[in-house]
Formats: sequence, structure tokens, C-alpha cells
Amino acid sequence: MRASTVLGVFVLAAALAVPATAASSPVTGSIQVTAHVDPSCKWVSAQSIAFNNYDPVDANSTVPLDATGSVTLRCAKYGIYWVSLGQGLNAATGSNCLAPLRQLKAASVAPAAYLRYDVYWDLERTHAWGCDTSNRAGFSPSTATQDLNVTLYARIPGGQDVWSDYTNYSDTIQVTVTF
Repeated sequence: MRASTVLGVFVLAAALAVPATAASSPVTGSIQVTAHVDPSCKWVSAQSIAFNNYDPVDANSTVPLDATGSVTLRCAKYGIYWVSLGQGLNAATGSNCLAPLRQLKAASVAPAAYLRYDVYWDLERTHAWGCDTSNRAGFSPSTATQDLNVTLYARIPGGQDVWSDYTNYSDTIQVTVTF
């Protein structure tokens, strides 16, 4: 045998003869656990805006008719949620998201007859509610276990010259929640 081979065998034998050191028991380590919570909302219910009887001749000849409706949501807490209201199915000419010109349409009148109305996000009815980033309403619930009731304040201006004939007027508004 050559000297280098003998030396290699000797080194290998020496390495195999050294006992491995055992770790003490228990052996511990750690792993990281993560989760991400995105803002989210669930539509719970809605209460329609019901104006009831508009009287353009007497009671509402100069005084507006007010009503409220609501949307109930359940959203993850502390997220920021924006509620936008569309212009409605019967928007007047010139209506847009910044300045919605909503109209109720008569059910049984030809040609079509309309009754103007507005929706606001404040009780005083000074901030028109629309679908532009400048006139949508923002909310941030403090708990995810309770419903968030969003009130819609509506008004039909007084003194409108409208078709009566015992007809009902209606409209549908799209409600959009973004987060």
C-alpha cells in the first residue's frame, strides 16, 4: 500500500471511531405564524325610502317631504369603508356622480312623469350623497360583531308640478360599498 492510501484509511478510521455527541433533550426551535386580515363587508339588509304621500297643492306646496331609509352592513373593524349611491334608474338630464339629479318615475302615466328627490348622508340634508369620491360617505366600525346601520336621509322638494291621478312613483338606487 502506498503511504497516502494508508494515511487516508487511518484518517477515515479515526473519524469513525469518534463518538457523536448527543443533543440534550428536549430540542426546541420556533416557527413564525402569520395571518393577514383584509377589510371586508357583508350586506345584511336594507330599509327602503318610503316618502308616502306627497301633496304638491297644500302640505308640500312650499315645504319639502322628508323620509329616511337605511342600509345595514357588517364589516371588519377599523377598516375604512366608503358607501356610494348611484344616480338611480330615472336620473334627469345632466345628472352625474358629483351632482345626482334623481327622479321618481310615475308607474302608470304616459308620457312619463317624474318627481325630483335627493338623498343626503347627514340629518340636516346639506351634503348630497352620490358616487363621486367627494360625495360618498365613509365609515370605520369599531367592532366586527355588530351591524353598522347607515341612514339615508331623503327629501322631495316642495312645490313640484307633478301628475297625480293616484299613481305611484318609484326609483331604484344602486348602493356600492368599497374598501
